[in-house]
Amino acid sequence: MTASASGSGDRQPGAQGDAYEPDPRRWRALWVTLVAGFMSLLDVTIVAVALPTVQRDLGASPPTCSGWCPGTR
Repeated sequence: MTASASGSGDRQPGAQGDAYEPDPRRWRALWVTLVAGFMSLLDVTIVAVALPTVQRDLGASPPTCSGWCPGTR
């Protein structure tokens, strides 16, 4: 296959017309990912803080809730 058949012509890889243009939506994707990670961390923190109170209010003993209370194993 020759250069003219491939459609690239005589342009070099670093030529002016081959300037890389990053997608401007990449920042939105980054923010969505960061917010989702923060919300997951916040959710885990709230659950970890609330579980002892839930356990006490329900009158559950450590063997009863060993599957869903992470600090009781």
